[in-house]
Amino acid sequence: MGSSAVIPATHVLCLYWDHPNVFIALGYEIATGFSYALGAAFYVSRVPERWKPGGFDMAGHSHQIFHVFVVFGALAHCLTTLFIIDFILLDVVIVFNSVTSTSKVISISTLGLLAIITLLSPALSSPRFRANLSLAMGSSAVIPATHVLCLYWDHPNVFIALGYEIATGFSYALGAAFYVSRVPERWKPGGFDMAGHSHQIFHVFVVFGALAHCLTTLFIIDFVRASPSCGI
Repeated sequence: MGSSAVIPATHVLCLYWDHPNVFIALGYEIATGFSYALGAAFYVSRVPERWKPGGFDMAGHSHQIFHVFVVFGALAHCLTTLFIIDFILLDVVIVFNSVTSTSKVISISTLGLLAIITLLSPALSSPRFRANLSLAMGSSAVIPATHVLCLYWDHPNVFIALGYEIATGFSYALGAAFYVSRVPERWKPGGFDMAGHSHQIFHVFVVFGALAHCLTTLFIIDFVRASPSCGI
């Protein structure tokens, strides 16, 4: 599931290959995947306790090393999340001709920072809380989307972009529903431990939502560049 981020990351790279921030965000995402993969390698190989049985029972065994690399991966992913917030703000800047509303910037940034806090706080690790926060961050796009619709209701690209944005929110909501309900593993405990459990399904829908949001951004950029007053 960590490598699934390659799909939206590659799409964003194709769209914004001339923007240096994209390469920085991609570097953090690669670091996230590498950290998860390295931790998984220690966990599966049972190194180093297989080399010296009993010598790492208290500290240094593979399971602890695995969690260390998961923490490093989570930190790298937090940095990636900051760049995701930046891309959301980019949409706002482009649509409103580089004039951003302070309330929009504050609301999006606050929700993004709360999402980062939940990644690092065990006290806020309940699936329902995380799912609701993710939904709140995704649904916050309704505010600028409605504003754009009111300003440019007679332009077809706006409705196409709005359709993709609705698809983004629907994908996030459906993934969160699987995550909170613990379906399908609640129907057959132990049958989906390796593949097909709710957390994996949640991430699949998150990837679909990210792809839909990339298409939204593409239509917004095309629309603004076609405007006579556009300076980009």
